[in-house]
Amino acid sequence: MISDFNVPITTKSERILVAIETTNAKRLAVTIEKNMGSDPNAKQREFEGHIIWEIVEEEDDLPGLDIEGVGLGPPLGIGGFEEEDEEEEEGRVVPNSAVCVAYDRLFISSHIDLLKKVLSQKGDRNLLNNTEDYQQIEVELAQMAPGELSFRAFSRTDDEYRPVYELVRAGRMPEAETTLGRMLNEFLGEDKEGVLRT
Repeated sequence: MISDFNVPITTKSERILVAIETTNAKRLAVTIEKNMGSDPNAKQREFEGHIIWEIVEEEDDLPGLDIEGVGLGPPLGIGGFEEEDEEEEEGRVVPNSAVCVAYDRLFISSHIDLLKKVLSQKGDRNLLNNTEDYQQIEVELAQMAPGELSFRAFSRTDDEYRPVYELVRAGRMPEAETTLGRMLNEFLGEDKEGVLRT
């Protein structure tokens, strides 16, 4: 799982991508094509040789797929990305979620542009495992918990909490469509459509 955010920080800045390893990528791609092909909100796109199914939301709701039990927390990834395709950003009111089978994995992303960034094969990329802070943590974790693990998480806390901090500072947390914002609204809200929690 990777999460990050766009800047400037808005209520919709958080982006999340989940990759799930598959044992039969071809069969999975055919199944997804059958399901998505009949969905009027799903549009097939091609990007660098990969077939992406973009889910286009008609209303101004938070796009994405509900994944039960994954426990998505605040951003766990590599901070915000400032570069955006201006034409694409201007033409899109709501960031569209996307699904793709590539590299023997099923990719599910809350934003198609994050999926494209992950799928991109452009030259030298700043890979997480090549960064100094990740390598330091990796050494410590290997000493604390040697052997095989089911998962490992890495985050840069200054980036991890930045969207929440900025939204709290601006008094906009009740409007936030971040994972934490949605959880707070679920537990603390009045459960009435269109009514923001105090």
